[in-house]
Amino acid sequence: MEKKIEIVSKNHQKTDYLFWLHKSAQERIDALEILRSQYIQFQLEMTGENVFKGFQRVYKITQRK
Repeated sequence: MEKKIEIVSKNHQKTDYLFWLHKSAQERIDALEILRSQYIQFQLEMTGENVFKGFQRVYKITQRK
């Protein structure tokens, strides 16, 4: 497989951006879940270890005045 690096400006959006822009929020989340599942399966096959099966949750604690 040939490795390729392409440098583009932020103003130059690829067509995949427009593709996902026209998808509903649920369709985007479903696609993300498919990719996450594939990654988990890949990690399991490569390392033999079960990786974290869920989204990382980040909490920020603030103090009210």
